[in-house]
Amino acid sequence: MASILPPIACPGCGRMITQPYKPDALNFTYRIGEVLRRVLETDSLGHLLALRWLVSLFERHALVGAHPGVNFFDAGNNNIGEADVVLLFADGSLVPVEVKRRAAGADQKMAESLDDLSEKLQSPYDIVAVTQPARDCPELVQFARALPDRPRLLLTDDQLHAEQVILMHNTDPFAWSPQDEVVQMTRQNRFVDLLSRDELTMPMDRVGEELLNRDHS
Repeated sequence: MASILPPIACPGCGRMITQPYKPDALNFTYRIGEVLRRVLETDSLGHLLALRWLVSLFERHALVGAHPGVNFFDAGNNNIGEADVVLLFADGSLVPVEVKRRAAGADQKMAESLDDLSEKLQSPYDIVAVTQPARDCPELVQFARALPDRPRLLLTDDQLHAEQVILMHNTDPFAWSPQDEVVQMTRQNRFVDLLSRDELTMPMDRVGEELLNRDHS
């Protein structure tokens, strides 16, 4: 007890706790980390999954940056739309991404709103991401769109739980290919295991790092 000295600050609001514990006892319970708590509180987990997947896919293909929760304003300071995630590419193009927790939230109103924002941004394409397996949301396919119209690409848990995201020749990473429940559960468990060991955030180019760290003596 003597080593646990005040001041003790709340990890949520930052305010000091004047009497954090009794003088003769320290009761505690396990709780989720503050970052994860806030992610769940703001319903942002899907945004993070979409960000991780899209950045992994495009980071070597002219992607400048990606950001969640962006509001767009015109020259008159009027709000013209909001994107759950936005991608910025080297040619100046902006790609808005709409993220839904369930396919039920992807309706005609959402599609029209995304169309309107994409038109105002002159986006080459836009994306709808849903944190459900493709087999559970077949109705989402109605919102897919291909050239010559502005393409609308779809993402589900089938892609978002992928261990590696690689853009390869003659492959479509956005292809609609529902997985069965066994495959989905196996990939999901693998994804969670990699997250727990912090391996999904490791750089893909491990060879270069190993060469730099070699002992040349």
